[in-house]
Amino acid sequence: MNRLMELAYEPAHTRDLTFKTFRSGDSHIITQCRLSDIRLREYYKLTQEKVPSGTLHDIEVVLLIKTPSLVIEDVEVTMLTVPRADCNDVTKSLEPLIGLSVSKGFTANVRNLCGGVKGCTHLVTLLTAAGPAIVQGYLALSYQKQADEKSVRLNKASAMLSYLKNTCYAWRAEGEACIKLEELVNKLKD
Repeated sequence: MNRLMELAYEPAHTRDLTFKTFRSGDSHIITQCRLSDIRLREYYKLTQEKVPSGTLHDIEVVLLIKTPSLVIEDVEVTMLTVPRADCNDVTKSLEPLIGLSVSKGFTANVRNLCGGVKGCTHLVTLLTAAGPAIVQGYLALSYQKQADEKSVRLNKASAMLSYLKNTCYAWRAEGEACIKLEELVNKLKD
C-alpha cells in the first residue's frame, strides 16, 4: 500500500474521467469522453441546506475525428447530471473545437477557445485530458493491422516521432525510446 494512503480516512469524493475510442468507417474515429464527480457523503450548502450523497456531475462529450490528421469534425455535449440549471447552457461551448487538430498546442487551444465564462471548467478539464487519450485510441486502432509496406511504416513512425518527441521524460530527444524510433525512421528511409 502507498505510505500516504495509510494516512487517509474514509473517502469523501471521487472524480472519474473515462475515454473510449471507436473506429468509424475508414477515415474517422469516435472518442467518447466522460467526467463524473460523486460525493460519497452527505454535505451542506452555505445556505445550510443538507444535500444527500450522490452524483454531482455526469458529463459526456462525443467527438468525431478525421484520421490520420486527428482533426475534430463534430462534437456533442450531454450534461446528464449537473448541479445548476445554467450548466445546461454551455452544451454548445465546445463547437469552436471543430476544425482543431489534436496535436501540439491542443490543450492551450481548448483553454483559449472554451475556457472561462465561455464554457464550463469541467468540460475544459475533460477535453484537455482527452488529447492524449484520443492519440492513444487512434494508435490502438491504427496498429491493429501490421503494416507491410515500407512507406506506410515510415509514415506511421514519422508521425509518431513528431507527436511524441519531447512530450515527456521517456520521450525526450536523448532518451532511449526517441533514439530507437529515430533509428527506425532513418532505416525505413533507406
